[in-house]
Amino acid sequence: MNTTHKKTYSVQAVCQWLDTQKIPYQQMTEYQIKIGRINFYPGKGTCFRDGDKTRYPINGLDGLKLLLKEEGFISMNTQ
Repeated sequence: MNTTHKKTYSVQAVCQWLDTQKIPYQQMTEYQIKIGRINFYPGKGTCFRDGDKTRYPINGLDGLKLLLKEEGFISMNTQ
């Protein structure tokens, strides 16, 4: 039996974190947050970057943070 568990986050919690980091974003729907070219779906923990054919391979807030670092929104030292 597959017992893979994903940690999910509320849109509000992610928006609060983005606010504390002073990262500009748009809440596109009740399920989607848009940060530059990044689309994050907290309920599923999935990240997509505009122009990519597949989702980002790392889910959750960890994946979002890595994408934000790659896109230059946060420094490599940001927790």
